[in-house]
Amino acid sequence: MSKWLVSLITVALLFACNKEVTENVVVPNDVDYCPLTKGAFKVYAVDSVVYRDLEKDTVIYNYRLKEVLLDTFTDNTRRLAFRVMRYKQTPDKAGDFTKQPWVFYEATTIKGSSTEILAIENNSTYLRLLFPLTANKQWNGNAYNTQGIQNYTVNYVDQERKVLDKSLPTVKIIEQLQRTKLSLQERTRIYARGIGLIQTVMWDISTDQIDPLNEVEKHIKRGNVVTTELIETGNE
Repeated sequence: MSKWLVSLITVALLFACNKEVTENVVVPNDVDYCPLTKGAFKVYAVDSVVYRDLEKDTVIYNYRLKEVLLDTFTDNTRRLAFRVMRYKQTPDKAGDFTKQPWVFYEATTIKGSSTEILAIENNSTYLRLLFPLTANKQWNGNAYNTQGIQNYTVNYVDQERKVLDKSLPTVKIIEQLQRTKLSLQERTRIYARGIGLIQTVMWDISTDQIDPLNEVEKHIKRGNVVTTELIETGNE
């Protein structure tokens, strides 16, 4: 057998092996950051801290929020949409939730595609996620409504984080950020691959004390901070 033929066979074998390896590699799809399945539900613990001018007037509210992808329908653009039912649960006087009922809170809609995730709340549509997700990527979260431009920014993507006793890749989206020497308005959402939204933090605070580094959160005088943290998932 000639050296030329041996070389040709070797190259062909290497190509076949490389092709097989490439075909077996599963590339994560960013749509996994917001999976939509009928009957799926999530339960969140919500902590709302209200600050007033007098320190003793600071009040903390705790409650649970349950979101259920109840059913589906086809919208006017022929896209599959999910009707989201939200329920609220408040603790008893002892702070216990176990025997407290879930009370209907509101209904919203969410729909997704290979390129985006849209949430419809209070008759306004918000572009929550725009795929693919890359660090520092920006888009107008109000692109589908008339509320004016609101830039959403990917703070980080595929960062490992412990979620319900599992280590999962997460992505953080900064939906609003307005910081001055005396005030801070910020809203962030964190999504976990294979689960969806796991945390939301909203800051709306102000102070009378100017910080050299504009760290208003260290000198809060008034406003509120709301943290929503995932505590349970499942299917009904």
